[in-house]
Amino acid sequence: KNRREEKLVNRGRPRAMASRPAAWSWLLLFAASAVHTVICPFTKVEESFGLQAIHDIMFHGTDLSKYDHHMFPGVVPRSFLGPGVVAGFAQPVVLAQTAVFTALDPSWESDPEASRLYAQLTARLMLAALVTLAFRDFQLAAATVFGATEATLLGVITAAQFHLPFYMSRPLPNVFALALVLLGLAGWLRGDQARLISCFVPAVVVFRAELIVFLGPLMLGELIAARITFGRMLTRGVLTGLACLAVTIACDSWFWGRLLWPEGEVLYYNTVLNKSKDWGVLPFGWYFYSAIPKAMSASLVLCVAGLVADRRVWRLLAPAGAFVLLYSFLPHKELRFIVYVFPVLNLGAAVGFARIWRFKFWGQRLLQLTAVGLIVGTLLTTALFATASSMNYPGGVALQQAHSLDYAAMSLRPPISIHIAVPPAQTGISRFGESLSGAFTYSKAETWTNEIGPDNFDLMITGPEGPDIYENRTVAFAVEGFAGIGIQKKWPFIFFKTTEQIVGLIKSPTVQ
Repeated sequence: KNRREEKLVNRGRPRAMASRPAAWSWLLLFAASAVHTVICPFTKVEESFGLQAIHDIMFHGTDLSKYDHHMFPGVVPRSFLGPGVVAGFAQPVVLAQTAVFTALDPSWESDPEASRLYAQLTARLMLAALVTLAFRDFQLAAATVFGATEATLLGVITAAQFHLPFYMSRPLPNVFALALVLLGLAGWLRGDQARLISCFVPAVVVFRAELIVFLGPLMLGELIAARITFGRMLTRGVLTGLACLAVTIACDSWFWGRLLWPEGEVLYYNTVLNKSKDWGVLPFGWYFYSAIPKAMSASLVLCVAGLVADRRVWRLLAPAGAFVLLYSFLPHKELRFIVYVFPVLNLGAAVGFARIWRFKFWGQRLLQLTAVGLIVGTLLTTALFATASSMNYPGGVALQQAHSLDYAAMSLRPPISIHIAVPPAQTGISRFGESLSGAFTYSKAETWTNEIGPDNFDLMITGPEGPDIYENRTVAFAVEGFAGIGIQKKWPFIFFKTTEQIVGLIKSPTVQ
């Protein structure tokens, strides 16, 4: 039996081949993610809990009274385990950075423009590094099945795309889970069912419960192939699940100040109450006709080529396809919800590219140029997405502009009170961006009361909602954001539309 399985694994693989994929290929993926992180250093509302939690763990430690989630808990609670791991790895680097800044300029924190955005960037790059390491293990496992060339191409194709490298540094539950999923998939490719279960179950229990829909088809295939018994699968799954449940309940109950299982509440909210549909509903097939083609771009053609050229790709992609199909029954859909399938699809694309490259016939060169052209086409769409995304965080830019204003010339004395409305708070503002100088105070109050109103703030950062918000105030600055892509007749034939999305309103001198 073992010999038959070995023959199946090695079928179609060239005889002379390096055993490991090129190291530069996974470093290329990290470099791509780092570029996206630097281009878009800010985050949006979806990542707000994870980012604020990383900040609070790093800078407030056990002083839970200062944690952001007590004031802004969000619709559903999330686990602190993922942010805690990232903060733990990033903390030593941030301490070293702070020490260097202080050695170069002991008074650097007194500058009104000084903030902890460097720590935000470091934490995000650390998350990207952790996901990259998990991806490297998936690459190594892929090499044992399809070959080192295909595994190297896996890294190249993934780095050429936009969405996966872009998301790798974003502190979402999906991304925390992605690292575990990649390790689990590596175990699956190696035939290590124990590792598959041990990595997927924590991802299900702690971060994203819907991953049980991905684990199910994977384990069904293993059961049908008699690579694991039902009893062994059930025993390991239940024991691992109970251990993870105990850890997340103990840890997160302490952080939240009440007994809870965060992902259990999320599951109840999304499935039993079906509240996720309140955030938008998309057609059943949206993942197949929009999300996957958008994320993979031209490299999707290579994945189809892989399906045609190598029957092992069907076994590779079947569980991922089943996951996306079953998950499509949930009305609310977002691309990040299926981010876990893209490494698998990209492996299929890598196999397709390798088979095209090796295919011997009279039009071989043309076919090879076509394959390279598909990668180039993917890079071009990535450039478009990256440029648009860099314009999509006006709130973060607005807070930086607020810190750079000359308040003395406006007859305003520190501390300058700043109110942050919902639009800027959702488009890039975080605690990392707050000034360290003590020259500012911040409020995110969402409703006015007798005690708190517009007159209490020197500066209001808000959206250009209507003429009433400009009463007794003047526009100190305005920030434009992405509003679409237009077509033009001259090179480069497209342009990026922007509209005024965030304004800073300063008190008029007459009402100070």
